[in-house]
Amino acid sequence: MKLIKWLLWVVLFLAVISIGGAIFLVIKVDPNDLKPKISQQVESLTGRHLELGGDLSWRFYPWAGVTINDFALRNREGFTPENMLQAAQVDVQIKLLPLFNKQLEIGKINLQEPKINLSINAQGETNWDDLVDVGSAPTSEEPEQAAGVMLGGLVIQGVDISQGDINWDDQTTGQHYRLSDFNISTGAIEPSVPIDFDMGTGVSGTNLPADAGVKLKGSLLLNDAMDSLALNELETRVSMDKLAAKLEISSLDFSISSGRLTIENIQGDVSDEGMAGRLNINTLNFAIDSGLLDIDKISGEISIDQIAADIDIDIDTLSFALESQTATLNKLAYSGQYELYPIQGELADVRFDVGTNTLAVARQMVSTKYNDVPVQMSTDNLRLDINQETLEIPVLAITLEDARISANITASQLMGDVQATGHLASNEFNPKALLGKLGIDALSDMPGQAMQSLSLDVDFKGGLSAVELEKLKVGLDQSTITGQFSISNFENPAYRFDLKLDQINVDDYLSEDNQAAAQETGPAAAVALPFSELKGLDVKGEIGIGELRMLDLLSNDVIVKVDAGADRIEVSPLSARVYGGETVNSLVYDISGDLPGVEISSELLSLDLGAFLQAMQITDRFEGVGSVTANITSAGQDVDGAISNLNGQINIQLNNGAIRGVNLQKSLIKAEATIKQFSGKDLGMSADLGDKTEFSEFGSDIQITQGVMNIQNFKLMAPAIRVLGGGQVNLNTEQLDLRLDVSIVGSFEGQGGASLDKLKGQTIPMKITGALDSPSILPDFSKILQNELKRKLSEKYLGSETLSEESLNDTLNKKLNEKLAEELGLPTSKQATAESGVEPDVSATENPDPAIATPEPQDPEEQLKQRLKQEEQKLKKKLLNKLFGG
Repeated sequence: MKLIKWLLWVVLFLAVISIGGAIFLVIKVDPNDLKPKISQQVESLTGRHLELGGDLSWRFYPWAGVTINDFALRNREGFTPENMLQAAQVDVQIKLLPLFNKQLEIGKINLQEPKINLSINAQGETNWDDLVDVGSAPTSEEPEQAAGVMLGGLVIQGVDISQGDINWDDQTTGQHYRLSDFNISTGAIEPSVPIDFDMGTGVSGTNLPADAGVKLKGSLLLNDAMDSLALNELETRVSMDKLAAKLEISSLDFSISSGRLTIENIQGDVSDEGMAGRLNINTLNFAIDSGLLDIDKISGEISIDQIAADIDIDIDTLSFALESQTATLNKLAYSGQYELYPIQGELADVRFDVGTNTLAVARQMVSTKYNDVPVQMSTDNLRLDINQETLEIPVLAITLEDARISANITASQLMGDVQATGHLASNEFNPKALLGKLGIDALSDMPGQAMQSLSLDVDFKGGLSAVELEKLKVGLDQSTITGQFSISNFENPAYRFDLKLDQINVDDYLSEDNQAAAQETGPAAAVALPFSELKGLDVKGEIGIGELRMLDLLSNDVIVKVDAGADRIEVSPLSARVYGGETVNSLVYDISGDLPGVEISSELLSLDLGAFLQAMQITDRFEGVGSVTANITSAGQDVDGAISNLNGQINIQLNNGAIRGVNLQKSLIKAEATIKQFSGKDLGMSADLGDKTEFSEFGSDIQITQGVMNIQNFKLMAPAIRVLGGGQVNLNTEQLDLRLDVSIVGSFEGQGGASLDKLKGQTIPMKITGALDSPSILPDFSKILQNELKRKLSEKYLGSETLSEESLNDTLNKKLNEKLAEELGLPTSKQATAESGVEPDVSATENPDPAIATPEPQDPEEQLKQRLKQEEQKLKKKLLNKLFGG
């Protein structure tokens, strides 16, 4: 108020000059001659230099006026820029006649292109402090009284300020603001009469866009004592970048004496790109003495195009106590629409302490509907401490249809790396039904019995880059999962876990299509993993499963320990009790190179191997209890590549089992039937001997090289037969090539077949060839006939004499050659020896080849050998018929 009084003194001084010496000044004095004196007087009063660069001029009757062009008032020492105030022109007029009635009527005050620089230096001093001190006290009692008299009749026709520029520079905060192109125009100014005004300016500065602008329009009323004011129909418009705002106030009353501010009917509108909002306040009361702010009723609307939201807000009572610096909100309710979903919420008993920067919300609730499914979230006794960066939510409840989730959360470091701890639990609900109602088909392909029940109970802690789950308990259908799980570094996640699962049937969670796909892939899919997706994987943990059923494979006490890192994945151990035995495995996947590799070490001990191999989709051809050990390596981008690079060893030992699809007894009976048929006799056979070969013992050593299995030490002990041999199984082409020697050691009688008396005591060579899924099993007939021939000859020529295999072959060859020589009328070996003195070499007659024509040699001994070979073939059929026939 002192500054205002000082300005009124200046106006009064100008008025006195205008009245008292108007005629004299106009006639006798050039006002430009007074510029040095005026500057000197201002400097004596303010300590500032006043520069009057332009012309001064005045007018007289009916208005006395003065016009000052191009003036500037210097800044306070130590402040920049050079001038604190400057203007292109100022024009002030005073009406003369009202002065005789003790009324001061000032004409339109015009100020053109003013530039005002207001500054606060780093020490907190302002560049206008010295000017306020100048007008702080009147020099005598009489001027004070004179001002009061003249004030009662003060009338100003209006104020026009155009193209102003006001700068604010606060070095204590580093903030700078500017009002550019500042314009204001008012109507007549007089006590107890409303003053119309219209103001507009551009605004720029710290954290503000360059093209911001403000416009004000309304009516201002000052009382006679100038200690209260009233604003009516105030309209404010703000434009800032893409933001536009409008504020309308029906009435604003401010009384200095009572210290109260009352605003009624506040309406604000704001719009940004894709957003619009409206705020309505019924009544705002502010008591300066008590520092209490009360807002009776607030309502608003928010519309956001980007998220298709329209929200209505209603505030019942909002109060702010300046002394305690606390704001309280009795109730805030909001409702609206987010996209297609209705939103309704409420906050009750909200308290914000400005001094401690703490927010407390006794109750908060928000609800919506998603695909007609009710969704609700609520909190009780929420507390936010901004200074300590902490948040406490003792009770958080979320409800989705029949799913109810409760939690408590404590969070810290809210402005940095947020850390939170708490507990979360849910009731037992149907996840498949819930997701179906929500329109999410993630579980729709699962069988009907799967994902019918889910519950959760867990302690958690973590933040924006890591989370740990402790005391985890998940109920899923008939299964329960317990343990702990953590993820750290979300950008390159590292997984750690220690989990226990009581029991699970994986088949219950696989659709028919998924089950069929799993069955089609078979065991080779374990080698052809998606290695590219596994690169960089960081996983360490263990899973224990009490009972696991997958693809009809039942396992108990399963332990899976995983250690993955540095492009190397190790699963060891992978163990379980399965089919009466146990299996202990180790798998290592190396994906560090261009070609991923795998190492498998496996032991299957004392288990029902046939049922196990069938459940594993490996083969259904074996029955029996036994053990298998394997050490296998491979490498490849796909299944074919993995098979072609398959190397290692496998050892198999089985007892009391069978080989399906292979019936050696039936094959041997067919072999005997062929022999009988060849000799002109029929063989009686049972209609069906079954499609498997039962055994009491089975074993083999297998060496795998580049996908080819070399079977060694093949041994099978079956009723009445013994089998030895080996061969190859080419996994690349899926072809078999096995050679087996089947020894007949007993009778098949009583086992549904003939006795095979003709082959008893013999060793029958067998060939198993063809595709893996449809092998061909045939006796080696050439060997059979050769063995049978030797037996017949042995019986005929040796009787019951027992010889070694080598002696037997040598004796039979000699006897056969002598017999042939007798039949042909040729000299025998003894006769040829007596005549030539040389023992003939009859070994060349063994296994003659009729396809080779050999010219007759001149040597009698060689001639004998050749003729024996030729005649042997001619008489072979006849001799065999004779021998087999009786």
